[in-house]
Amino acid sequence: VQSLKRLAQGGILGLIGDLPWLQQSTYVKFRSSVLDNRSLELFVELGWGILGTDVEVCLAVFNTQPQHRTLFASLVGVSDQSTALATTFQCPERFVSRSLSDFLVIENHPFAYQISDLSLNVFKEGKRLANTLFVAAGGVKASDADRVFRCWWEVPSTSIGRTRVWAFCQNGSPYCPYYYPTYFVILSDGGTFTSVMEYPTARIPNSERYWTPGLAYGKRTWEMYCYPMPSEQIITQEGNGLFPLSMNQVWQGLAIGNSSLYSLLANLVSGQHKYAGYLNTICMAADQIPDLGNRAKRVHAMIRKLDELNELSHAFDPYLLVDAMNEGESWGARVSVDEANIQSEIDKIDNEVLVATGETNVIPRHPPSGGSYFTAITDLPPSSRTICESVVSLLIGGVFGRWELRYATKAVRIHPTDDPFVALHPESPAMLPVANAGSLDSAVISDSWVSRDGIVADDSNHKDDIVRKVVDACESIWRDKAETVEKLLCVKLEVASLRDYFRKSGIGGFLANHLARYSKSRRKAPIYWLLQSTKKNYALWLYYHRLDKDLLFKALVNYVEPKIRLETSHLETLRSQKGAVGDSGKEAKRLAGELELQEDFLSELRDFEDKLRRVANLHLVPDLNDGVVLNIAPLWELVPWKEAKNYWEELIEGKYEWSSIGKQLRQKGKVK
Repeated sequence: VQSLKRLAQGGILGLIGDLPWLQQSTYVKFRSSVLDNRSLELFVELGWGILGTDVEVCLAVFNTQPQHRTLFASLVGVSDQSTALATTFQCPERFVSRSLSDFLVIENHPFAYQISDLSLNVFKEGKRLANTLFVAAGGVKASDADRVFRCWWEVPSTSIGRTRVWAFCQNGSPYCPYYYPTYFVILSDGGTFTSVMEYPTARIPNSERYWTPGLAYGKRTWEMYCYPMPSEQIITQEGNGLFPLSMNQVWQGLAIGNSSLYSLLANLVSGQHKYAGYLNTICMAADQIPDLGNRAKRVHAMIRKLDELNELSHAFDPYLLVDAMNEGESWGARVSVDEANIQSEIDKIDNEVLVATGETNVIPRHPPSGGSYFTAITDLPPSSRTICESVVSLLIGGVFGRWELRYATKAVRIHPTDDPFVALHPESPAMLPVANAGSLDSAVISDSWVSRDGIVADDSNHKDDIVRKVVDACESIWRDKAETVEKLLCVKLEVASLRDYFRKSGIGGFLANHLARYSKSRRKAPIYWLLQSTKKNYALWLYYHRLDKDLLFKALVNYVEPKIRLETSHLETLRSQKGAVGDSGKEAKRLAGELELQEDFLSELRDFEDKLRRVANLHLVPDLNDGVVLNIAPLWELVPWKEAKNYWEELIEGKYEWSSIGKQLRQKGKVK
């Protein structure tokens, strides 16, 4: 503004800067000044990464002479922008000429140069959606995400609920219109948000909207979208809500909120960050749009069907996963058809909105990144390998007592509600009621392959061998076809045996797949932990939800120590056999080789024992409210996952002092 004031008569001022001044309310005084003086002659949107910056860049030219019309153009995505800029204004189809006074009818006066005359007239008429359809609202602003947010599967189910420690929440999502599952919980302290408000910059706005059903969306997006949000959830700064004026309008709101026209208008008034205040200024002729609620409801159901194979979702149905496994390669082809039908239905709804409002020059909706709704929901490709990985994960969950595998057969079926606005239960419907309990002692579980203590071994000689139990779990579903299924799994997973799959800690192994599957956004929350010896010849798998103060000692007493005694006995036997045959001959050479291997293996086991005992002797009491990464950190020497070591180093440096484990380590003098 000061630079404009200093311009001599006839002077010109060029500006290359950050794009947000085009829309953000912070710059409303600057825009008002430009509008009053009509000084903007030329504006060009350039996009991200220009001049080596990590911001959205624009170019503007100001003139002291009042401009009757201003030229606007977008070169976002154009490779040779300098050449394009030199020729753009020679081609009328490449630019828009507007009167700056057009923007005065829009609140905050964003320079919405791409708006049509039709939409501009609707703004002049004041047909705000906030007065006719839904109100946008942002929620909790938390200053410490590590403390405040968790994936729902990493906290005790008994601690989730309105009056409990955690509450389901919306915390942002990738672009996924019409449907997206709930993955996060927030530290709500029974609705008081006491812990959140310990930080000076924290806020809990619009609390009257908390616990209320509606539509949710991720705040940071260039493609506006929304999906049903169940009741008993909390909106946040990153996961905002659209609340219908009446729940009778919610499905119509879903259709309009996912239309290309609404997305365009949202971009014009707010830019990339869809703050609720901006969205509440949007005007649309909603009264001209026919009832699209039933069609929106159908699209939602079609996408939700894909989510029924996702074990992290409350929609998960093990029987349908088994059915997909039985389909084989044809499953992927069927999903491709389903996805095409979904997009076709979305396009039809979108076209209805555009026709009804008379808008013709709007870019239509497109599928999520990667072209798949299945991938947008699960972060996994819709492939037969994904199905095989999911089946193994289901079987492991059955072994640990997480999943009720009878739901994977025709004997017992899940009957989920078809109402997406009903509050989620703290446990997924496919889970055993005791799946997140500390022990299975009180549960009536007849299957011998279910681990009662949350420990299984990578040890073919042990009754609790992971492969033996997984094969038994497989037989409980596929019966006489289990052997065929096991072979097919190995083929698709590209391993010689299931043991190789579990033992492989890198890419292509179960652990890597589990880590990827059980991570959402920046939150990593694997619940099946691999504790592995240095040469990978021995390992234990622990189930996170069976953690207690005695679990590591149980692992030592019931697994590691007996294994060392057994292998020590075998070593003594080899030594006796070697002594009996002497030092020469083929048999002596063979025994000498076996003896060396056995000594190395025993040394590897003792190293494993020493590392595990060091952690056990810390006598730490696990608190699942701390989350997965802090609870797994003390085991960093045994866990083939670099994040465990990173978090351990941060713990002993004094970070996460709010956590139970952080306080215990300080009391024990372990914090630097």
